[in-house]
Amino acid sequence: MDIDEIVFNPYEENNLDDAINAIERYFVESHPEHVLEKLANRIYLDNSVEWKKILHILFRKYSLMNIIPNHYHRLVNENRYDIIPQYTYLIVSLISSKLLRDDIFNEDLLKKLTDNEGKYILFSFLSSWNLEKALELDNNFTLNNFGHLIDVKNVPIKSLILSSRDEALYNVVQKVLEDSIAQYHFNQEIQRIIKNNHPEELDTLEYFINKCSCDKQENVLEFICDLFELTSIQHFLNSRWKIDLTERIYKNFSRNQNLMSPIAKRNALTAVNRFKSRLAPNFSLVARHEISRLSENDKNFIIKKVGKISEEIIGEFINTLVPVEKKWDWKEYAYFLVKWYKDLNPLEDAINVVKLGKDLGIKIIVKEFETENFDACLVRDKTLKSPIVFINSFKKSRGRINFSIAHELAHAILPHHAQSTFFCFLEDVTESNKFVMNRKLENEANAFASYVLLPDKIFKEEISKLNYTIKNVNTLSKKYNSSLVLVAKKWVEQSNLEIAMIFSTNGVIDWATTSENFPFSWVDYIASTSTVFKVIESQERKIKKQRVSSTNWFNKDYPIYKIHEESYKIFDDKVLTLLQIIEDN
Repeated sequence: MDIDEIVFNPYEENNLDDAINAIERYFVESHPEHVLEKLANRIYLDNSVEWKKILHILFRKYSLMNIIPNHYHRLVNENRYDIIPQYTYLIVSLISSKLLRDDIFNEDLLKKLTDNEGKYILFSFLSSWNLEKALELDNNFTLNNFGHLIDVKNVPIKSLILSSRDEALYNVVQKVLEDSIAQYHFNQEIQRIIKNNHPEELDTLEYFINKCSCDKQENVLEFICDLFELTSIQHFLNSRWKIDLTERIYKNFSRNQNLMSPIAKRNALTAVNRFKSRLAPNFSLVARHEISRLSENDKNFIIKKVGKISEEIIGEFINTLVPVEKKWDWKEYAYFLVKWYKDLNPLEDAINVVKLGKDLGIKIIVKEFETENFDACLVRDKTLKSPIVFINSFKKSRGRINFSIAHELAHAILPHHAQSTFFCFLEDVTESNKFVMNRKLENEANAFASYVLLPDKIFKEEISKLNYTIKNVNTLSKKYNSSLVLVAKKWVEQSNLEIAMIFSTNGVIDWATTSENFPFSWVDYIASTSTVFKVIESQERKIKKQRVSSTNWFNKDYPIYKIHEESYKIFDDKVLTLLQIIEDN
């Protein structure tokens, strides 16, 4: 391998051994000065951070501290314009890495440096690294070319960062960051804020970095891409954003991708890929409690799949982003998604949740898992650009699968669900109201799923034209790709009729829902003459219906009504029953 052939992948960690071996062969076969010139040429064209690592190794191994400055003096004396700019760049790189001191430059050397490009590179560096030194060496050249840096040094950078919640002051930041040297000073000040470790300042710094990464101006995006290269920033954001770290950076950049030039977009993609390549996945650690409830095969499948997806290079930004609105509740987010989907697909009656997930950049994996009571999970990891949804399709109808997908999409997009990985079991993901008080997020996800699959306004118009029967429940179930249970439950919740629904297993009530006008608030029992037992005993899956007294379902102390009752066996011994008051006795 020739030195000119050394190329580094910007998206991942590189193995430097081959590059170092190739360079060391040159040191053995050629004069060090000749090798340094070839290196200077290569680094001038490719400023990858890997070159800094290589220079560290070579500098110490080959004692280059005296060779490099002496050769530079020789090149200047001989007016080697073909290599002076590149060699100057090599030297300032070594100074910035603290491998050389800046006192190798003196007035005598500067008088002989007639190469304009080399001189500009040198003073561009010195003016930001040591402005006093630059003014001392050549006051006129520094003032004529870099006089604005004197103003930059007087800008109260820390105050601007810590006042960035004020829109007027943030506009000043945007203007100041148009200067690349100012960007350098902002980087330095940010690292000092992190080092000082004052909680309020760190909170504001987090806000500032997040705001810059959402900025529309390319100079600010350039600044934030460079900032993400710093180890201190990576550690800071890792401690703050945790498992949605890459996801947040990726979404922030995506918001303004249509305003980015091709170069800015490429730089932003490179930045997010390089950032995530330095992170170690910790999904299995975060989810260690929930994942332990799965079989070994199911557990291994999820962990391997997440690991493989996390290693993929991000090649493009996502086009569809859900706005982050602090005042919105789950219903407003659901409404936004339904409206957005309907505007794009006006001829579709139902929301295709698989397509919706894909448009949101969320990977959905549906398969039969061994763990029967495992329903679904949404996995987040700091190395993933978006969550991954796993759905267990074992013994599930298409409608039930769609409900599980919509439920997990709620976990994916609702902002206050963002710092969590969710393993949802059958007792968590249900179309019933059967919850304990500490399941607020699961409640929200279930309500969100119900709204997305059966939007309130559209569904209310549908049921206003139909009788409350299992046949019509089945018709709407097919039309909206939803389960019979969800359609029946939503019908009861949205109706002004005196109706109820019961879900039972082997003749025992699991849960029930009643409409607002239904005269009974709770279903007491199932009579032995009920259609529930008739459909359980039948070998065929047929609807059974009859008119009965309300005493078949409710305590005799209540007023007595005539009720229309219909039952249908969904599968095994699980039965859906509809009740409707038809007259007073």
